[in-house]
Amino acid sequence: MITLAFAQMVYYVAIGLDRYGGDDGMTIYKRSQFGGVTDLSNKTAFYYLCLALLLAAIYLVWRLVHSRFGMVIQGARSNERRMRAIGFPTYRYKLLCFVFAGMLCGLAGALLANHTDFISPALMHWTRSGDLIVMAVLGGMGTVFGPVIGALALLVLEEALSGITQYSQIILGPVASTVCSWAAAMADALLEIEGVSKRFGGVIASDAISLTVPKGELHAVIGPNGAGKTTLIAQLAGEITSDAGRIRFDGLDVTALPVDRRSQLGLARSFQITSLFLDFTALDNVALAVQAHAGHSFRFWRNARREPQLRDPARAALARVGLAGRADVIVSKLSHGEHRQLEIAMALATSPRMLLLDEPTAGMGPEESARMVKTLRELKGELTILLIEHDMEAVFALADRITVLVYGRIIASGSPEAIRANAEVREAYLGEQEAAHG
Repeated sequence: MITLAFAQMVYYVAIGLDRYGGDDGMTIYKRSQFGGVTDLSNKTAFYYLCLALLLAAIYLVWRLVHSRFGMVIQGARSNERRMRAIGFPTYRYKLLCFVFAGMLCGLAGALLANHTDFISPALMHWTRSGDLIVMAVLGGMGTVFGPVIGALALLVLEEALSGITQYSQIILGPVASTVCSWAAAMADALLEIEGVSKRFGGVIASDAISLTVPKGELHAVIGPNGAGKTTLIAQLAGEITSDAGRIRFDGLDVTALPVDRRSQLGLARSFQITSLFLDFTALDNVALAVQAHAGHSFRFWRNARREPQLRDPARAALARVGLAGRADVIVSKLSHGEHRQLEIAMALATSPRMLLLDEPTAGMGPEESARMVKTLRELKGELTILLIEHDMEAVFALADRITVLVYGRIIASGSPEAIRANAEVREAYLGEQEAAHG
């Protein structure tokens, strides 16, 4: 919508430029010469030039789509939040993508002006932008050849209908909408938290939380629903900006750092509601996480799916969580438990120093939960882990230390034995759990 609105603004600016013909447009009396390399007034030469440039553009786009850069753009289109979480500064990649698109649009505009010998402000009207969107959707969004096929189909349809009736646009609208709708359906302290607070209006989600997590420790954070546990994870990961307080990771103040920078430093997270690239394979998901930490992805030529330095570590991470045999399965076809395992694999693929795990056993059955606990027990000591979990059996089996949050405030922190014996904790939280299971 913003793109359409901007196009309409440019259109109104253009029709007010009397020097360039205003609403009537501007006639071009001499075609581009390109230093005498080709004669654009020759229709045959002009046709073959346009054909050659079209094929070159398609080839270039195909190479971009299958490169590391293309994998980042596809990942951001599918799930930008997850891309930032695994370490990609998505804004920079999207900006360069817009630059590439602008270059192709500029080239197309120059060819069109030479073809018609005329430039009209109508080209900037929002309906023209609508035509381009229809072409992309009609041919298949997310494909290389789709927009070309869509453009051909739309132009042929317009031409055919205009030869039948003067109401072609009225007919074309519903037809295009129907087709588009059908197409769219398809130090020792690794982490130090000092006085971190967050309010959402009158709701206090984090109330001056202070916490230290030593290297190698598995530190569990528990509390009733609405206690602020997920908000705390989001603050640590950089997704939510704290209103007050400081966060230090390995001695570095990361309070103001964005999500991708924290990920690059070694903070990896999973999500309470799984956040994956559903239309990618499991291997593609993990390979993207590897890629995010394997240098920049402004590489536009080599096929990213054939790079062993990306695929081999990804397969190793999948094997570690028990998904080696599911590597080539589309993620949307995996079970919920496998989604949970895949999130852990993606986190491990970034070579993290600390894992922020938000309810990794949520929604799992007993067998799947036992498998996840086994995986976490194997990671314990190897990595520092901050674990949010409602399964008290898993918490007391895994945690070195436990912190209890209630209404965004820490009411207790200590060893599992101390927390189990704490009267305030039993009253505020564990009592609820025991009553629920009693």
